[in-house]
Amino acid sequence: FLIIFFSERFFSFHHHDAPHDNNNPQDDDSQDDRQKLIAESRKYRRRAQEAEARLSELQSRSGGEQGLAELRRLGEQAGQYERLVSELTERHAADLAEAEQRADAFAAQLQKVVGADRLKSALAARGVTRVDQAAYLLDRHVRVELADGKPAVIVVDAEGEPILAGGDPDRPLALEQFVEAWLAAEGAHFLPPSGDVGSGAYKGASPEAVDMAELEADPARRYAFIREHGSDEYLRRLGRWKRRQAARK
Repeated sequence: FLIIFFSERFFSFHHHDAPHDNNNPQDDDSQDDRQKLIAESRKYRRRAQEAEARLSELQSRSGGEQGLAELRRLGEQAGQYERLVSELTERHAADLAEAEQRADAFAAQLQKVVGADRLKSALAARGVTRVDQAAYLLDRHVRVELADGKPAVIVVDAEGEPILAGGDPDRPLALEQFVEAWLAAEGAHFLPPSGDVGSGAYKGASPEAVDMAELEADPARRYAFIREHGSDEYLRRLGRWKRRQAARK
């Protein structure tokens, strides 16, 4: 600023005090140059003063150099917090996606194990011999949901809506009722010829003693028993076994 000041004073002094020839055009050009230089120096000095004033105002508001350093530190911390939040958000989204995948896998497994087992049991109990083929056709009508922590089988229509018994919204159609209605109509060809399965034993065979607990735990053995001895024999033994279990409690 001192250089600008003395330069301005120097040019002002020569402009006002130094003699010059009014008839010399070079003097006029020199005078114009000096005036331009003085104007430029004043302009830059004014800008510098404005910048100093702004800096002083900022320092007074923030507590001087220490306040500015604190502002910079807080700004850096804010940037770190933003990065941390971004990382946590991405990690949380990944965890949610993984949890949803596990839930979908569990639902699929539940549908495969519980839904298929109960559907095949209902078909076999009514004398169907080609259980797997019939179950394949009806699988889309069976949905498994958790109710009070236990799997519950729900019969649904082609749109996925629950089928109701008699149109009563409080009475969903039982799986056994659905299978029975299907076998009485389009699924009738899955039933064996008359006399193959019915009351009593199949083809005159005498059912041997069987552990019903093991039979219930093994769907393959259960289907084989029903095919060999008939659904009535299976249901008779199942009812007797359940009554014994209830009496023991």
